[in-house]
Amino acid sequence: MDFLDALSPCWFLSESCVPKWDAWSVAVAAVAVVVALAAFGASVFLGWMTLKLGEAANRATAAALTVAEDEAKARRKTELDERLLILVWITEEVSTAERRAKRAVVEIERRGWADFRQDTALRKWAFEGMRQFGFPVCNRFQDRLHVLGQPLASKLVRAMGMGRSLESFAYDYTSGPTEHRNGHFIAMIARLKVIEGDLKDVIAECKNAGEVAGIKMKVSV
Repeated sequence: MDFLDALSPCWFLSESCVPKWDAWSVAVAAVAVVVALAAFGASVFLGWMTLKLGEAANRATAAALTVAEDEAKARRKTELDERLLILVWITEEVSTAERRAKRAVVEIERRGWADFRQDTALRKWAFEGMRQFGFPVCNRFQDRLHVLGQPLASKLVRAMGMGRSLESFAYDYTSGPTEHRNGHFIAMIARLKVIEGDLKDVIAECKNAGEVAGIKMKVSV
């Protein structure tokens, strides 16, 4: 064969040693073919490995996404359940506070500043009433009120803040300068109106929570 002829024991050129160039050309071509086939095979193998690694990565990514989605759904359900429980729990307290604020505004505005300034019994009634907006039940959930969502959570927190400021109304009114008393009177009414307005929205959501939870909610009136 021409290829085997290239493997002649004659390696040093001389008059008696003439290489068979045709055989060498065949040998070189054969080696080139082998190298090309090896390179092609390596390329195919690398391509196949890349494909398999890509498929494995895609499967891993899909699995991770599925796990993340399941965890997100579980967290969302937990937060929704917690939201319902909080709203059901605070229903009675916020409805009572809203009712008290509304009645206080109606009575105080009906009597007016002149009566409030002169009527000791009316002031005593108002002083005692302003201490009834402490929201002890809502305060138990103050670290979790954000699950109620916005703007509901902010309205409830604002009503709670207004209620806390009213607790010092008697002290502010009696210990401050006389000329400031009318300002305290006006501020009291304004805070009561904020409490009433904010709690109306909270009560509406409390009723919805009861319906979603499948229980009947009887709100105080």
